[in-house]
Amino acid sequence: MTGFPKTLTDFSQNRYSHKELQKPFEKHIQFYLKNQNFLKEKKEIWKHFPFQKFLNKNFNFNLNPLSKKYENKTHIPSSLFLSVQNGQISSLPQSDKNIFICSWQDVLHNKVDLDPEIKNQILSALQQQRNTFCSLSNTFYPKGMILVIKKSLSKILEIHYSHNAEDQEQGLNLRNFIFIQDQASAQIVEIFYSCPENKALFLNIQTDCFVGEKAKLEHSRLDQTDSKDILIHQLFAKLYPEGTAQFFTLSLNAGASCWFSEFEQEKKTVSSIKGLSLLDKNSHSDHTVKVNHKGVKGQSHQLYKSFLFDSARQIFQGLVSIEKQAQRSDTSQLSRNFLFGQKAFAVAFPELDISADDVKAGHGATVSSFSENKELLFYLRSRGVDSQQAFHLLLFSFIEETLSGLKTETKKLARILIQKKLGQLKSFEEQLL
Repeated sequence: MTGFPKTLTDFSQNRYSHKELQKPFEKHIQFYLKNQNFLKEKKEIWKHFPFQKFLNKNFNFNLNPLSKKYENKTHIPSSLFLSVQNGQISSLPQSDKNIFICSWQDVLHNKVDLDPEIKNQILSALQQQRNTFCSLSNTFYPKGMILVIKKSLSKILEIHYSHNAEDQEQGLNLRNFIFIQDQASAQIVEIFYSCPENKALFLNIQTDCFVGEKAKLEHSRLDQTDSKDILIHQLFAKLYPEGTAQFFTLSLNAGASCWFSEFEQEKKTVSSIKGLSLLDKNSHSDHTVKVNHKGVKGQSHQLYKSFLFDSARQIFQGLVSIEKQAQRSDTSQLSRNFLFGQKAFAVAFPELDISADDVKAGHGATVSSFSENKELLFYLRSRGVDSQQAFHLLLFSFIEETLSGLKTETKKLARILIQKKLGQLKSFEEQLL
């Protein structure tokens, strides 16, 4: 896990503000309320306005803490469901001729016959000892799976990882491979859970994704672990010519989490890489992103946001490398961090390494106390919205940008998990003082 820089204390004490964080109210929230005359009506009208019903109907999310009927509902309706328990596939999705799934045990016992090209890609990846945690997952690689998407999937493939701490084994090391073949498309959601025995769990998962020519992939990683757990997930993705991929990471609960993402892009590829951290207590999250443009006319866009309560900590490190032959590349990188209370802090290191001379590139980072938005909360409360609803609405207006682009069902699931987390937080008014 990335260590703290020597200058971190000095950096975190500075409450940097940014013009982007001080935009008028309309820039943040108006897209929710347009065509509803919210900003034009007189104040008295809103005293009796059914605000909660209006938002449920129009935006499909609940501003109040999570209701009981949603507490355990984290499964996407009608999805292709895959359960992985203790590193072994325990249930397969319903029969779909476009999906091929096998475990490492099946490969080692010659129960399946893999395509020679896939075999070569797997062997090449296994030989790369990228870091200590990769070596650890390679050591235990018989636990994990190989997933091949042959043609476009009409449903979301949802993968749940769970672990029972049997015989004091509280570590889970997985080595996964995902192949999206040429011109195929898939939506994959991976969710990580804590131990049901309430024991601390160490998760070390490595996934290699190969997105074929003109193929499309939407890949989401959702954290549903516990504050006692350590979660390390490393994602390595290669995009072949004209491939398109969208990656999203939601960090919510793990006491310490490290999300490492490395992408290699060939010509005319497009990637969208987004991350959201909503952390409290003493949680620490580390997001490291590396993007390497190797072909012409490639695009990559990064957006990471964090909302840090109590003594939570966030580190973002991003590097975009554009090789000499990757002319006419287009890339952007942005990290925005919002602090609640005096002990929360964030630090960001966006970097560009450009060897080509015909590119469009930009990067930036902001760290700001959320108390700077008090006037926006007051604006909402002056129109009959109670303090908690006003805070949740404002928070969702900042969060929504990271969810944009996700398919509807994945976005709904992410919102439910975010609402659940918000319902567990301490009074935000105390932390804004």
